[in-house]
Amino acid sequence: MRIYSLCVLMAAAALSAPAEEFPLEFKTLKPEEVQTFPGAFFTVGRLKSVKPKGLKSEPKTACRQPFYGVLDEGSSNSFIFRVEESEDGSGYDRLLIDLNQNGDLTDDPVVQGTFKSVTNLSLPNSQFTTFWPIPVAPQRMIGSWRPVYLGELRVDTRDAGKGEDVYIGLLRVYAAWYLETTVQLDGFKRRVAVFDTAAQMRLGNEWKLNARAGWYFDPGDSFLQDLDGSGRFERHPEGGGISAFGPLQYFGPRPYKVSLAPDRRSLRVERWTGPLAEVAVRPHGDQVRNLELAWEKSRGQWQLLDPPVLDGKFTVPPGDYRLSGCNVVATPAQGQPVMAGAFQQNIRKTVRFTAGRLNTFRCGPPLQVEVSAEKRKPQDWELQRKLVTPADPNVDSEFVLAIHGQIQGADQETYLAFRRGKDLKQEPPKPAFAVLDANGKPAGSGNLEYG
Repeated sequence: MRIYSLCVLMAAAALSAPAEEFPLEFKTLKPEEVQTFPGAFFTVGRLKSVKPKGLKSEPKTACRQPFYGVLDEGSSNSFIFRVEESEDGSGYDRLLIDLNQNGDLTDDPVVQGTFKSVTNLSLPNSQFTTFWPIPVAPQRMIGSWRPVYLGELRVDTRDAGKGEDVYIGLLRVYAAWYLETTVQLDGFKRRVAVFDTAAQMRLGNEWKLNARAGWYFDPGDSFLQDLDGSGRFERHPEGGGISAFGPLQYFGPRPYKVSLAPDRRSLRVERWTGPLAEVAVRPHGDQVRNLELAWEKSRGQWQLLDPPVLDGKFTVPPGDYRLSGCNVVATPAQGQPVMAGAFQQNIRKTVRFTAGRLNTFRCGPPLQVEVSAEKRKPQDWELQRKLVTPADPNVDSEFVLAIHGQIQGADQETYLAFRRGKDLKQEPPKPAFAVLDANGKPAGSGNLEYG
């Protein structure tokens, strides 16, 4: 009886995993680093000449036509804002955001902007302003740490008229801070960070499936890892280094449970002790370098996972999954490596992975290329982009030939990003095309404009 009890205790000890707390440090970015930081996204609000319904009070404005908007409109974490000119006609250089979300702009700071010179032929009359720094409200501080944000304003017109549907411009807000620590557990040591990817002015946000948009996840926070010990956080060309923040993260091939302390001052990490399913990628798993999978933890509740693919295999908790994205790499016999990155844009049937047996999952090569062409009249935006009209002497035809190409993999995932070279950081040349007449003679050629 004593021997049996001892065995039970030893088995329980083997299955349990100690959780460790790692203290977090507060880090800020320079304005020029914000938009290129790994995982950087933004929250956006359209400019309108009408006041938002939730605006209760505001200070007197110095200009004739202020514009209003709502960051992340329709969400439970939206922020009303107003942009204005210091003097009429001087340009929009003042920003007020309802940081404490009380519907009152009189108790929020005015952020002074700096005009930005942008060369964009398609937007010759637009005005660009950078607002820095935008502080969070005192109640959103993390102890003595005060996160800051950067705003990018684009005003395309000031005389578009009034109304909810009138387009005037946009305000985008980016996070300029993150929390960092060094995780040392099970023989490995790695710098990691949690980043407010969607600029929601708080941490702890998971990526959520947006059912209205089909198979699309609204951004939450990001989990960053310094995979190569370079001292920098970066998105690796093959994938890796950045994943959607959630309660399950991978350090190498092994998953761990990860959570933020309620006061956001530390990161809790413990080994995953539940069952795992081994999965082989088919038909060419050796070329798949990185996967992003959506795990249906409960009905309609999804979590994004980034299991590393090693020798064409990966491990995940058992359950139902769908592909969200993947990267594949191939090296020709004569040439340098080529990488293609895909996103799953369609709602596919879930695939169930079971513990205790080898499962299979189809994605990646062989890739199929589908091309279609359409002869039609040019649209207004196409002419405006080239700054021409149909009567312009430089326009040699009243028609355009619209060529559309699509590359899909084994799970019907669509490949949209491509890199090549030893470090996989070079962009490949734009795809070339040739048009032949009825006799097979060349009638025209060129490069595809996008892709």
